[in-house]
Amino acid sequence: MNPREVAVRKLFSRIARYYDVLNGVISFGLHRGWRRQAIQMLDPQPGWRCLDVCSGTGDFALATQVRGCKPVAFDMTPEMLSVARKRSAGTLDVVMGDALSLPFGDATFDCVTLGFGLRHSKQDLPVLLRELARVAKPGARLVSLELSHPPNRLWRFLSNIYIHMFLPIIGGVYDREAYLYLSKSVADFPDAPHLAQMLVVAGFSSCDHKLLTGGVAAIHLAVK
Repeated sequence: MNPREVAVRKLFSRIARYYDVLNGVISFGLHRGWRRQAIQMLDPQPGWRCLDVCSGTGDFALATQVRGCKPVAFDMTPEMLSVARKRSAGTLDVVMGDALSLPFGDATFDCVTLGFGLRHSKQDLPVLLRELARVAKPGARLVSLELSHPPNRLWRFLSNIYIHMFLPIIGGVYDREAYLYLSKSVADFPDAPHLAQMLVVAGFSSCDHKLLTGGVAAIHLAVK
């Protein structure tokens, strides 16, 4: 891992124990409904092998497991994966590593999921997207839930105020440095249409997207 990735890993290791609670606070609980919509769009089938990249505490991995899939929770932070393992009572397969060099063979997975993970690799985003396409089987589906940039000027203005001013204040109660980084991570990240194009360039045959809450977040559904 490069120095930036090491710094991000240390950051998430510090906030792992309260990450889930604070996510609910700073999103006003909206992230739960967003995830449900993403899983509905993915429509995972029993028996599928699913890779949850940048899994964190395992939300998407656990959601596919409930659907009868065989998920792998993949993340670079052992403290986050420890929380994911505990949430599953030890039933979840967890693997630690670098998402820019996935330790899996070509065409291994029936679906790939990501929840709020892409923007942490925005400097290497084309590399990450190619890796996701590489490990996906022909016809496999990828779903990504990520913060985005509202197309409406008023929504964008309000979103920027909240993300860049209020989020660091709220998160600062726990770890100011971590939540200041999280607010900055949205800056310069591709908007939803651009990200859809990048997924196709990376090796997916098609990609649709859905804006959520005025475009504060977006779901991307790509097919290999």
